[in-house]
Amino acid sequence: MQNENAASVDVVNAGIQMNKVAGENMSAKGRFIVECFDKDGNLKWLEDNENLVVNAGIQDMNYRYFTGSSYTAAWYVGLYGTAASVNPVATDTMATSTFSATGSSISGTTLTIGTVTSGTVAAGQLISGTNVLAGTYITAGAGSSWTVSLSQTVASTTISAATARTWAENTTYSNATRPAATFGYATVANPSVISNSASVAVFNINGTTTIGGAFLTNNSTKGGVTGIMFSASDFQSPGDRSVVSGDTLNVTYQFSLTAT
Repeated sequence: MQNENAASVDVVNAGIQMNKVAGENMSAKGRFIVECFDKDGNLKWLEDNENLVVNAGIQDMNYRYFTGSSYTAAWYVGLYGTAASVNPVATDTMATSTFSATGSSISGTTLTIGTVTSGTVAAGQLISGTNVLAGTYITAGAGSSWTVSLSQTVASTTISAATARTWAENTTYSNATRPAATFGYATVANPSVISNSASVAVFNINGTTTIGGAFLTNNSTKGGVTGIMFSASDFQSPGDRSVVSGDTLNVTYQFSLTAT
């Protein structure tokens, strides 16, 4: 819903369903709250929208929590442009390209690319292939030698990255990096809620542009294509918003887990 009378806030709701145990359900919902202020500190607009927790985000949350893998909780907010034709989908990742390569293998965290039959290999891609561990990402590299996120042994096979986001990030702000989403403590009650409301992510807009949505990632690099995308959302009715130099966007992300 929208509330144009409240503080200038863009809000996003994301919902997923997952089985906890037989007969029980776990519901997860995310919410972006984005406030837009002009150069004089006046509130300009407010949106309240549903968002999408993407597949990579759901998988990463389960993997890190239940396997106890080494993990640093650092999250950042990004913006993207006109949303009318670039709606996020569940298969979105931080990568912007796909590829397929025959005769490729993995030893430890080293991915050796064989013959590229389509696309372009790039950091940030979520890869798949025979015996490739689910959730394996390319983190860095060039040419035929790349580094992946999970150590494993994969014999020569066709390895590919089949999904990538189709929308472009908007970096029309003066911050050197994507603003951090620093979360406080989660509440104890059911649902358990956590947010960065005590330390909102602040964007200092330095040009005239259109903002169509927001996303949450664990990579701070402006325009970066590596790391995990957790969630993304379009601004809904009335949709895309115009901002100008001197505007400020304050973004809060709230996430809740409910056991039913």
